[in-house]
Amino acid sequence: MKKLIFIIITILVSANLLADDTMKPQIDGNYSDWQSIPALAIFSEYYNPVYFMYQDEAGEESRNINKANYWNQSGTLLKEIRGAKSSDKIQIKLESQNSYTQGTLFYLYLFKERKAGTACEFTIEINPYDKDSQVYLWQKFADKPRVIGKFMASARAIELAIDLSEWPKDLLPLNDISFDLTSCFYSELNKNYEEFFFFTYYFADFYQF
Repeated sequence: MKKLIFIIITILVSANLLADDTMKPQIDGNYSDWQSIPALAIFSEYYNPVYFMYQDEAGEESRNINKANYWNQSGTLLKEIRGAKSSDKIQIKLESQNSYTQGTLFYLYLFKERKAGTACEFTIEINPYDKDSQVYLWQKFADKPRVIGKFMASARAIELAIDLSEWPKDLLPLNDISFDLTSCFYSELNKNYEEFFFFTYYFADFYQF
């Protein structure tokens, strides 16, 4: 009888582990497996930040959102963000209100501390049109970024996986790290950037597998 109970428990534990593994989103362009992951934020199609950052060869400045040329165009207005994490990776899904075009970018500015005057040393860059579908981590003063993951993009959604074996030790423990999420549009023709801030979040709030 004890042996039978042990077998039943083993089967149930194995089934739960398999179910948990099956629930993990796959980076495959099929977004249905994200529905079980709670959204970190959902934005209305009428959402407007008050200001945005404008940058060109002359410098950068904060401007009223009414002066933006690319807001709510080319995927700059997000619809939702979802996030999950496990022992070996971070997974994120971004969905926009409209389709991406060449020049659309997303940034996650990473912070270990939230003290006044603390500078951002690490930034994640996601370019839906990157030919290698790679997720990049820039470090301040570095000549080139580090590849830390891969993504798959559709017309107005992108899902990515970050390999924690490539994650800097300076950004551990992960649950202490927060990030500012922005969308950006770079105009190759006009040589200028417009960047739009959405919110600040902690990896501690990501769904845990």
